[in-house]
Amino acid sequence: MAAPAQPKKIVAPTVSQINAEFVTQLACKYWAPHIKKKSPFDIKVIEEIYEKEIVKSRFAIRKIMLLEFSQYLENYLWMNYSPEVSSKAYLMSICCMVNEKFRENVPAWETFKKKPDHFPFFFKCILKAALAETDGEFSLHEQTLLLLFLDHCFNSLARLELELKKTPKLRKFWNLIKKNDEKMDPEAREQAYQERRFLSRLIQKFISVLKSIPLSGNRPPFLCSLCIVT
Repeated sequence: MAAPAQPKKIVAPTVSQINAEFVTQLACKYWAPHIKKKSPFDIKVIEEIYEKEIVKSRFAIRKIMLLEFSQYLENYLWMNYSPEVSSKAYLMSICCMVNEKFRENVPAWETFKKKPDHFPFFFKCILKAALAETDGEFSLHEQTLLLLFLDHCFNSLARLELELKKTPKLRKFWNLIKKNDEKMDPEAREQAYQERRFLSRLIQKFISVLKSIPLSGNRPPFLCSLCIVT
């Protein structure tokens, strides 16, 4: 019986490889912290990086690792994010960077804490994208990454519950915030209802994807990825 295949070890790129990368050249032009005179923000840069560096490489960890190393999320993506420039490439780029931070076991939410204004809109876009039809705008691979991002979010909320248990005073403030829900207008209350039903709808979608897989033959790669994050 053959021994199980060992997972490939991810080798960090060398300094010379980093300097030769297209991403590094863009970083030095648009967002590298050591560059004093940077070019103004351009949404086309995000679109180009997502299509040519991330999607074309089939979401290669090495490419995403280089973007994370360049502080792409902190110094370009989130600091320039707003509803006006939000797009599929923008949303997916942020998700990829957050997922990579969790993979590397480094703090992932500090950037959003420094500029929280647009996070509610961003998160609503993520929820909508995660429930998109499997043959729609977002590919199954992209939906897997969205699911992984949400998994990190919900695990972070579990941490919140632990903190509330340790500090009863915080629990009182938290309960006060929840009471404010009762004062919502109908539109806001409906939005809250949709958010509460999100997990059940996501589970239903996952089951429908499973049912669409043929009973015989090899499982598609995306299915293995989905099973890992559930």
